[in-house]
Amino acid sequence: MCVVIMMMMMVMVMVCRTGAARKEGVMEVGTDEEGGSSNHHNSVYPHLEEHLLGVLSRQPALWALKRAVKEEGMKGRHAARRDTVQRLQQQLLMHSDLGHSLRNTLFATLEGMAAECGTRRIQELEEAAKSLPAVVVGDASNADGFAARSHPPLADELDHVLEARRKWSLMVQSRLLVYCKEEDVPLVQERSTATEALREKRHKDFLEEEGPSRALYDADNFLSFLRTMDSPNHTDPSCWHVIRLELATPSRSALQKKFAELNCSIRQLGLDEHLHGWFREERVRVGQSLRDATPFLPFYREYAKRGIPAGHRPVMWSTLLGLGNLGTKERAYFRMLSNDVDKKEYLIDDFVRLDLMAVADDPNFFVFEDEILSMGLAFFRDRQVPKLMSLQPSFLYSSSDAEGSSSGAVPREKYPPCGVTPWNRFSFFLAPMFFLELEPYRVYFMFRQLFCRYFCRLQVISSEPDTILSLCKAFEDMLIAHEPDLVVHLYHLGICPLDIAFPWIFSAFAGYLEIDQLFHLWDRILGFDTLLLLPCLAASIFIFRCDFLMETHTPSLVLDSFQDLSRLQVIPLLQSFLFGDTSHNHSLTASTHPPPPPP
Repeated sequence: MCVVIMMMMMVMVMVCRTGAARKEGVMEVGTDEEGGSSNHHNSVYPHLEEHLLGVLSRQPALWALKRAVKEEGMKGRHAARRDTVQRLQQQLLMHSDLGHSLRNTLFATLEGMAAECGTRRIQELEEAAKSLPAVVVGDASNADGFAARSHPPLADELDHVLEARRKWSLMVQSRLLVYCKEEDVPLVQERSTATEALREKRHKDFLEEEGPSRALYDADNFLSFLRTMDSPNHTDPSCWHVIRLELATPSRSALQKKFAELNCSIRQLGLDEHLHGWFREERVRVGQSLRDATPFLPFYREYAKRGIPAGHRPVMWSTLLGLGNLGTKERAYFRMLSNDVDKKEYLIDDFVRLDLMAVADDPNFFVFEDEILSMGLAFFRDRQVPKLMSLQPSFLYSSSDAEGSSSGAVPREKYPPCGVTPWNRFSFFLAPMFFLELEPYRVYFMFRQLFCRYFCRLQVISSEPDTILSLCKAFEDMLIAHEPDLVVHLYHLGICPLDIAFPWIFSAFAGYLEIDQLFHLWDRILGFDTLLLLPCLAASIFIFRCDFLMETHTPSLVLDSFQDLSRLQVIPLLQSFLFGDTSHNHSLTASTHPPPPPP
């Protein structure tokens, strides 16, 4: 029986493998003269089938499928012939929810592998790495002591980027330890009545102080540090870029190709339902037909590119994020995290509670204050987060090595357990999720997956694509290419455009846009599977207000014009930026730049 199931899985592997190979990026670069792309996959993963079967073997759906086959066979309604058993197994595999879950797992795994090594360039880098000294390639760990990730050794990182990441890590750690010493409390301690009283006193005293920040760092601190980064490969003599790294940014034609489904000729949820009353109902009907049919990840992703109706968003987001059906196991895990909150007091809990105050003052989220606090405290205790993150943080360290944490600290424990330290406005990432689900554990798992797959890339210094450095560089290139006169004008006023746009990108516009507009943006992020929409939207806001800004000669008026983004419509802005009339503008990769700014 198991042999037959594995054979059926092999068929699924080959089907999904073929579908993934047809993706644009793989077919363009990775297809050989004979028309197949499997050779390239096999060059990077010589045992592709074994790798995929290993992934499947760890899926609970596989073992549930085996049990279902066994239980159905024991009912005695089927002839004990091998072909009958095979047909039974095939039917369960192809038509049950378990089979759908396995197919989505295979698709997501293959898609990740395609993004990781779907071009011949990656293969060339691997071959080049073999001839480099061992000190360059490195061993199984990086400078911060983390296990090497599965991507090719030269895809990440530039040496100066690694050094900057290390320095930023030490800076965040030092701020945490300074607070630890000043308050004379350990990093971790058992919760009691006495500790609760001390925490309440710290909280009250901290609020009464006017000078200190309420977070370990915020967007301004992060950007100030990024300004200090310099690169020996930076060849641009102008001073228009804050991000002085030679990172690849997409051309206008590449953006139009990547986001072709946002073309003005295609109706979009978030715009056309206000112009055509029937369009919302049509999207709801199509979405329901998808939910009634096979919950296949590629179909959901294509659907999300044009927007997801609110009623379908929880189910479709769950599938797009690879969660599947959440049940008793997930509920018990969240209960365990909540019990840990009741038992232990972490020093970072202070910053989570202080950060919550900004959310509590927001009219959209104040009703969820208690729920947001419980979710935030549980998240920073979750030891599964580092394993799920698409890009590992660099400031995990042992609490036993932390100065001032010997009393009450858990020896040899990574602190914080989730590998992430709270920053200012962290709660705004979490708060919108409560508009999707009512069950707390469902909200938690959806947020955790969304953060680990996408938003963690906004918090880590890295030269990889879709990280904060590359997104900021893309924003600067887009704005300089589209509106060079505006950039010159703002610099003459002493205003750097990235200073304004960085908090938007850093927070994925959470807390800046209205909830419905934020969800329209995040729908597309899930659909296109990229954060590149963030700099596109940021640049489009500047271009949208270009005429007003060009007539403004007072810095305070310029800054005031960007204070409130609540009335902005995401989809029209993106469409205008990507597909509007830009005949007077340069290519995003044009070598021409505005003249140097005045001294």
